[in-house]
Amino acid sequence: MIIRLVKNNLVGFLFFSLLLLISYCQRPMKCQNWQDVQGLKVIDGDTLAYHHQRWRLDGFDAPESEQPYGDVAGEQLLAWLRASSQVRVCMMKEDVYARKMVRLYLDGQDLAEMMIAKGLAVSFDPFYPQFNFRLRKLKFLEAMARSAAVGMWVQDEVIHPRAFRQRLKRKKLSKQSAPQNSDRRGHE
Repeated sequence: MIIRLVKNNLVGFLFFSLLLLISYCQRPMKCQNWQDVQGLKVIDGDTLAYHHQRWRLDGFDAPESEQPYGDVAGEQLLAWLRASSQVRVCMMKEDVYARKMVRLYLDGQDLAEMMIAKGLAVSFDPFYPQFNFRLRKLKFLEAMARSAAVGMWVQDEVIHPRAFRQRLKRKKLSKQSAPQNSDRRGHE
């Protein structure tokens, strides 16, 4: 039993190390529209504001502010932004909420990888839901964080941010459609 546990952890560790080596040797994704930016404002763990625009960070979905670890994700993102000497962004398409999707690199490191490895986000790729290399890598980092019980994964039950938003939306809709209790007395 112990040998199998050590062997499984060793295989996982070696695979993870190989992925890190590959990512270290890889340059950031090919992008036609790189920008060095300053003055970003953190809205939450996966949304930034920049010159009156809202930017949605690509590759991950952080917990909502009302969820456990939602504030922690936003605070960690802010701390990393402040500590970074170079903040580069790759502009992408807009999402369904008309936010510009961006990939953010802090001192050459992919922010999505950092957030997921810290257990502060789940992997998410709205443009390439098929299993591409980047998404595979992000899913692997998520699995490693989960197995190590890092960040939000220390909780017994983790509600994914997307499921949390869907619950809030259903709750809001049910409140709107519920009959209002009002005092309906007849004329006497």
